[in-house]
Amino acid sequence: MQKRRDWTKLFWFVWGMILCLGAINTLGRELEVKIKRVAVIHFSSFETARFSLNIIALIKDSLTSHGFEVIPQEQVDNFLIRYRIRREKFLDKAVIRKMGVELKIDALVIASEMLVKGDNPQVFMDAQMIDCRDASVIWAGSLSRSGDDFVSVLGLGKITSLEELTKIVCKKLFQKLPHRIKLENNSLNPFEIIFAKFYPPVVRGNELVRVVVKLNQINAKLQQVKAFVKQREVDLESKDGLLYTGFFRAPSKEGLYYLKIYLIDSRNKIYSVSQIASLRVDNTSPKITLMVRDQYFSPNNDNIKDSLVVIPEIDKEFDLRDWKFEILNSNATVVRSAEDFGDLPDGFIWRGENNRLKSVPEGIYYCRLIVTDKAGNIAVTPEKKIVLDLSPPEIAVFLKQQSKNSLQLAVKEKDISPISEWNITIKDNKDATVCKFWGEKKPPHILICKFKKKILRPLFFTP
Repeated sequence: MQKRRDWTKLFWFVWGMILCLGAINTLGRELEVKIKRVAVIHFSSFETARFSLNIIALIKDSLTSHGFEVIPQEQVDNFLIRYRIRREKFLDKAVIRKMGVELKIDALVIASEMLVKGDNPQVFMDAQMIDCRDASVIWAGSLSRSGDDFVSVLGLGKITSLEELTKIVCKKLFQKLPHRIKLENNSLNPFEIIFAKFYPPVVRGNELVRVVVKLNQINAKLQQVKAFVKQREVDLESKDGLLYTGFFRAPSKEGLYYLKIYLIDSRNKIYSVSQIASLRVDNTSPKITLMVRDQYFSPNNDNIKDSLVVIPEIDKEFDLRDWKFEILNSNATVVRSAEDFGDLPDGFIWRGENNRLKSVPEGIYYCRLIVTDKAGNIAVTPEKKIVLDLSPPEIAVFLKQQSKNSLQLAVKEKDISPISEWNITIKDNKDATVCKFWGEKKPPHILICKFKKKILRPLFFTP
């Protein structure tokens, strides 16, 4: 019995040591926190309340499409009523943490917006994602769009629906929400990271990048901040001990790089936060081409091919910084151009006018598209030939040779555009048809007109 008790004591001693060693081993290790279940709080303005738009539903649809589980809004409303939260300023850290526990959510998304209705609707929206574990801001963003932002220079693509524009802003704004963050351990971080960003967030390899980190002290004194990008330290400077900035050269290899921050308090205790901001290195130029539906057009207001439609085709989605569409004459002089920032329009329409909206002469022109992505990579499409034709085709028929029962006719035609169809009628002086020819595309140079009786009267050729 004594031996059994001794063995039992030994067993629990060894098991306790294993647990202790395991616990010690986990200290300082990064723990990945998954963000899956979220709640949405929307603070609407008086102007927004005038429009019959369900902003919360649009935000929830966007979050759901990006893989988040959004809890029913009734649960959120009941919580806000119970704790008398009517404005954003009442959402302090204690309330946010309490919300995380009671509603069993990982994060809280807070959004507000300003809407302008009319022929050119406008939407401005800003949002934050807050970690309900420690009430720290883990993501913040804002986006504004107007209906004219989607218009090409020639009037295509304008959005006039406020609801449609709001859907686009929601989808674009929330597409980069983080799904996971990494913390050193599961104890509450005594520091709040208000924001951490790369400027610019997309660059080419080896370009200079600025890091900005803004912090807040909750219940500990911050002594030192260290930032790393792929095991490379970024030297940070601060004047007030809360806002830190630093510069470094981006890695040369393409890819996504994350910012890792170490926060050291006055007792030399270290807290780390990973993937708080991301930097994308992009060395590849956008792959884009132009498709011209019909390179021949005649802007003479007869409702037949009065305009030219050019459609940009992108192999894959690129984040564009700006673009420029140009139409050049045969001397390589730009006669018409359009440029803007951001995404490309669905297409370009040209009605034969220059930048002063004056008609240009007929002739051969070329179009091209120059795009620059957010990393600074530039791509220029091959020039596409355009034919602006304002004159009808010229055609002449000559009698080349005459025999007893036939005529040999020579045909000459001239036009800047290819002939699509033609017909030639041969008549005598009494308007009687002797021969008739027709066809598609270019007519032959020689036509043979055969007849049974000898023709003594003059002939007339009608092309």
